[in-house]
Amino acid sequence: MPRPATTLDTSLTRANLLALAVLCVLGAAGLAWQMSGRAWFVESPAVDRPRVRQAQEKIDPNTAGVASLRRLPGIGEVRARDIVQYRDEHGPGAFKSANDLREIPGIGKGTLRKISPYLAPPDTWRDDGKIPKAQIPNDH
Repeated sequence: MPRPATTLDTSLTRANLLALAVLCVLGAAGLAWQMSGRAWFVESPAVDRPRVRQAQEKIDPNTAGVASLRRLPGIGEVRARDIVQYRDEHGPGAFKSANDLREIPGIGKGTLRKISPYLAPPDTWRDDGKIPKAQIPNDH
């Protein structure tokens, strides 16, 4: 004897509609959360203007102190002190170019490549400890 055909109840009840709506909202929220880098619900911090100015400041290795030199990427306390010590031993114009910083143990090509964007242009570096080269008149 043949079996009667099975039919599925495809009618949507209120409970089914509510469950479907909740799943859609949760799915959309999860997708938005994932796509936003999880910064969607975090308010952005206030801009610290003095800190931004410091980050934009270019550093002259012939005059910068240990604290300023430590802001350079890859330069820690020891390396910053080594730069200052080298400058003290060789005079205020010890560094004529960025490449001269390679005289400091531990500063190689890689470190020099990292810090170069943060160094002031060499033509503004102080060579006598008083007047930047860019301000020296060409009277002679």
